[in-house]
Amino acid sequence: MRDLTKTEIFVTWREGCDHLANRRFVAAERSLGYVVGRAPGNILFRVMLARAHAGRRRYSLAFYHYQVAIGIGKLRVPPQSMDKVRQEYEELRARRNPLTRLWNRFFGEKPFEFSEDAADRMVRELNAGIARELNSSKRKLLK
Repeated sequence: MRDLTKTEIFVTWREGCDHLANRRFVAAERSLGYVVGRAPGNILFRVMLARAHAGRRRYSLAFYHYQVAIGIGKLRVPPQSMDKVRQEYEELRARRNPLTRLWNRFFGEKPFEFSEDAADRMVRELNAGIARELNSSKRKLLK
């Protein structure tokens, strides 16, 4: 039964990542919020939820989840530096700053882009490869 719970969490996390990649931030918040509620100590789940909040301009919630993720990383043995997460956090802080917003109003705002992790890219490519193989095997069976 526990394996089914872990599988449900993983599938829901992948759904949330898909929503986030397709800029469906409300659905991403819902899926990733569920996942973080079930596994609050997972850094990756927290970071993805923070990205979803940032996409909806819910900065205080995004800051909270970034800070919790960084705090969890500090408690790990050995401590994790999480440079990319810190960089995203600082970029988000700069975007929220009123002076930055005023500057952007006059000179144009640079759109906030989520950079894809190497692990996310690898999982996406693996999923695409598996889907291609399944489709080709189904076609062979139908012929």
